[in-house]
Amino acid sequence: MDIPNDIQSFAQHVPQVLDVWRQGGMNGDLETYDAFCSRIMGALHNAAGQDGRTVLVTSTGVIATLSAIALGLDMVKKTKLFLRVMNTSVHKFEMVGGELQLTQFGAVPHLERPDREHARTYG
Repeated sequence: MDIPNDIQSFAQHVPQVLDVWRQGGMNGDLETYDAFCSRIMGALHNAAGQDGRTVLVTSTGVIATLSAIALGLDMVKKTKLFLRVMNTSVHKFEMVGGELQLTQFGAVPHLERPDREHARTYG
C-alpha cells in the first residue's frame, strides 16, 4: 500500500488498513483488532458501572468502533464514520439491557459559532 499524500488517498487508504488489521495481517507485536474491541468495550462497561454520569475522552478510532458496534456496521461503513468524526466532537453511548446504544453522534455546539468555524477539524 502506498502512503497517502492527500485527503482522497487517505480516505481510500483507511479502509484497507483497517481491514488488514481486522484480518490479523499486522505486525504480531501490535494489539489485534479483536483485543482492541474487547479493551474499549471493557472500559465502556467499567464506566457504565459507575454511579452518575461519566465522561470519557478518546480518539476517532474508538468513537468509530463503538458507533459501528452499536449500529451493527461493517468495516466499510465504520470507515465512513471514522473519516467524519470531528475533533472535540461529543458522542453519547448508553448501555441498555447489556446492549450498547449510540444516542448522540458528532455534536459540536462549541464550534457552531461563526468565529469558531476555523477550529472545525477532523482526526
